[in-house]
Amino acid sequence: MDLQHYRNFVSIVEEGSLTAASKKIHVAQPALSNQLKAFEKEFGTQLMKRGSRKLELTDAGQILYKKAKHLCELESSAYKEVADCVSGAAGTLRLGLTPSNAATFFEGLLLNFHRDNPDIRYELHETVSNEIIDLLQNGVIEIGIVRTPFQISNQFEVLQTKEDPMVAVYNKDCGWFKGKSKSVSVAQLEDVPLCIIRRFEPMVSEACFKAGFAPHLMCINTQLITNMMWAKKSIGAAIMPLSSLKDFENDRLNYKLIEDTSLCTRRAIVTVKDRYLSVVAQNFLNLCKKQMI
Repeated sequence: MDLQHYRNFVSIVEEGSLTAASKKIHVAQPALSNQLKAFEKEFGTQLMKRGSRKLELTDAGQILYKKAKHLCELESSAYKEVADCVSGAAGTLRLGLTPSNAATFFEGLLLNFHRDNPDIRYELHETVSNEIIDLLQNGVIEIGIVRTPFQISNQFEVLQTKEDPMVAVYNKDCGWFKGKSKSVSVAQLEDVPLCIIRRFEPMVSEACFKAGFAPHLMCINTQLITNMMWAKKSIGAAIMPLSSLKDFENDRLNYKLIEDTSLCTRRAIVTVKDRYLSVVAQNFLNLCKKQMI
């Protein structure tokens, strides 16, 4: 049976008569009557009781009405979901984030995007930059949000944000950085145990060597939260991007900007060149460009 016939059957039931249904859906009454007879022949049973002013469903008719109603709702839902997918109002955003980006990114772009697109699902991969690049290359995610420095081939498209200076975060009770200055030189880091993210280690070490000393790298890891734990306990100073500070607000901690223009990082939005992006991913990328670049 044509799906339109099921829609017509639902109209007959809900309007209560062939005449009323005919007027509502603009189909001639004889045609509706023939469709009803064809249904009864197809299913081998009477579906409606005739003779009264209002048609009444038989038990078999009740079953068919519920199924026909469901079919019509499925069709309507299918059209809506496909249209939403095409427009980007629905679908799945497959995104990779480094841990140092995750919290601030969620508070900003992701929440804004979700408010405007409440039907979007999210597949988030929170891992280190190299793994995010692999996920992009293998098509597991469509967009990667990483931090410089990182190595990448020319098969990727990279959009970078403005510079994010590095800061030294430490417990206020420590005597490492005296004075009221809001910044410190690299030379002032010489006797301080430093806790840093692994990908920042080369540039921090290089800046220290240029200042004439080898840094005391007390802890090298992949998670900012670990470095902040060392800082809270007055065991080391966490070297981290300024923008990440708001994720770790604590009354016991203080920070100072590091006076070296080479000690900075940027957020980078990475996609694979010439690879198709879903409408959802493209809409999110447009928001990133608007708010981050």
